Amino acid sequence: MRIIEKSKVQLTKEICSLEKQITKLKNLKHTQFLKDKELYRIGWLLSKNSKFTAKSRQKIYSQPYGDLSKHNTCRVLLDSVGKDILTDIVNDYLNFLETSSAVYEENGDYALGLFSSGWCRLLDKASRNLCKTKNNLTAIKSGKWHCHESCWTKASLNSIKKARPIDVECAGGLHLYAVPIRADKKIIGSINFGYGDPPQDIKKLQKISKLYKIDLNKLKKEAAKYASRPTFLISIAKQRLKIAAKLIGEIVERKKTEKALDSAIANLTKRIKELNCLYSLSKVLENSNTSSIDNMLNQMPDIIRAAMLDPSLTCAKIVLNNKEFKTQNCAGTKCHKRITITTSGKNQGFIHIGYLHTKKKTPDKYLLKEEQAMLNLIANQIGKTLEHMEIKEKIQKAMNVKSDFIAVVSHELRTPLTAIKESIDIVLDEKLCKFGQEQQRFLNIAKRNVDRLARLINDVLDFQKIEAGKMKFRFQKQNINNIIKEVYNTSLIPVKQKDLSIILKLDKNLPKIKLCKDTITEVLLNIVNNSIRFTPKGTITISTSKNNRSRIQVSIKDTGPGIHKKDLPKLFHSFEQIDKGNKRKTGGTGLGLAIAKKIIEKHNGEIWAESSFGKGMAIHFTLPVNMHQK
Repeated sequence: MRIIEKSKVQLTKEICSLEKQITKLKNLKHTQFLKDKELYRIGWLLSKNSKFTAKSRQKIYSQPYGDLSKHNTCRVLLDSVGKDILTDIVNDYLNFLETSSAVYEENGDYALGLFSSGWCRLLDKASRNLCKTKNNLTAIKSGKWHCHESCWTKASLNSIKKARPIDVECAGGLHLYAVPIRADKKIIGSINFGYGDPPQDIKKLQKISKLYKIDLNKLKKEAAKYASRPTFLISIAKQRLKIAAKLIGEIVERKKTEKALDSAIANLTKRIKELNCLYSLSKVLENSNTSSIDNMLNQMPDIIRAAMLDPSLTCAKIVLNNKEFKTQNCAGTKCHKRITITTSGKNQGFIHIGYLHTKKKTPDKYLLKEEQAMLNLIANQIGKTLEHMEIKEKIQKAMNVKSDFIAVVSHELRTPLTAIKESIDIVLDEKLCKFGQEQQRFLNIAKRNVDRLARLINDVLDFQKIEAGKMKFRFQKQNINNIIKEVYNTSLIPVKQKDLSIILKLDKNLPKIKLCKDTITEVLLNIVNNSIRFTPKGTITISTSKNNRSRIQVSIKDTGPGIHKKDLPKLFHSFEQIDKGNKRKTGGTGLGLAIAKKIIEKHNGEIWAESSFGKGMAIHFTLPVNMHQK
């Protein structure tokens, strides 16, 4: 009995040991099965039929219902990236997954749809047929296109809404991985792909067969054709999909930047054309001083035409005072625009812009807002120029009348004045006539007033000559110090008569400069005579120097009463007197300094005054060493 019991115990132990070995062998077999399966998957990569090893891009399969991207209305991804580049990006991972992939705009429009595997093609075609319509847009909205519903509604739409990658199972038994596409920190679409093996389970296949209305045996056959992909390869594909989404986003951003840059360049080019047009017109208008209005308007149509968007299809015409000024290609066209030219509120003419070789009756499609604004500006400027020329013509006529009047009056005054002056000189000649002291005093008063009247007439005539541009300037190289010495000698007698002294402080190293001796002498005499007239006692100092601006400066200072600073600007106005009315203590025309200013300006020089009331007056003027210096 003991032996039997012992045998039973031993037998039990052996059985347990055998069971353990069997279990171990089963586990080992399962592990080996999994390893074989993974090796099989990896072995696919090395097969001749593997698209992963193919160097060329696979031929794109077209579904029988056509290209869905043709219905794309959003077109951000499609236009920015382009179908060919999207296909290359998708094939980067689809070549070794051999399933399907889709790229969607933010609104769900297709930018791209590719089907690599027979399984995906079969199910997509079958579910499209379930829609019972030839219209793809109607089919998309029907809800019966199961592959579209899985790819867009379940996968990509969710990735857009949740702003993150989505991994879901599709109606066809595969998995879908969708990633949102971002550009400028906004989601602008989504990209996805299918992955995994088609189902082998009979129940799943039966469910798909019923849903898609596909024969079960056909499904089994297509599922068996698919070669499994290793897990690490799917992980790589997911990473590449994320990179692809980022790449597409960056392309869109760059495309937007390029468009903005192109737009800026186009606007800048238009602006340059406008500015060139306005500059050319301004040059023409500047010449209106010397050119007739007809010559000015003859040049304008070609300048305006060149500034239009398409000069080859544009003609331009200006109609003014029943005269036409137009481009050579100007022809009758229904498509035109008129811009009115007005002067003083009255319509004087118009600018006509026409577009050739078009059936359009209005130029709205062709005339840009910027061009319209430019044409309005040109019409306004032409109007102002015409007004200016009319006013200038009236002023010139008035100036001519004034000049003629002054010339006639001066001549009529000079003739009897000369006779009176000569008569008084003869009478005052003691050799011919003898008078008492009282008579002689009255004759001297008459002589002084005749001389004053002669100076007045000469000043008026000189001023009128300068105003009319008729005064002659003879420029020669001179030493300004020599001219000042001549003026000094001339002024000694009136200076001594008033018990004044005149002092010269001249820089001996001054260079010779080009100047008109006669007119500069007149300037110096005018200023020195003013100082003598207004200085009751003291000194008059004339000095010269060369300043830092390569100019020679002449200064005439006196110790007279001076004037208030507020009155300084009046000194150089024509016919202006500081002490006016009955209180005037000194004579004068009020033209001396005005004439001096005109003469100095003709020498490209400057003249100004400095004074404080009760502290004397200083008149300064400068002359350039180089005559052309401004």
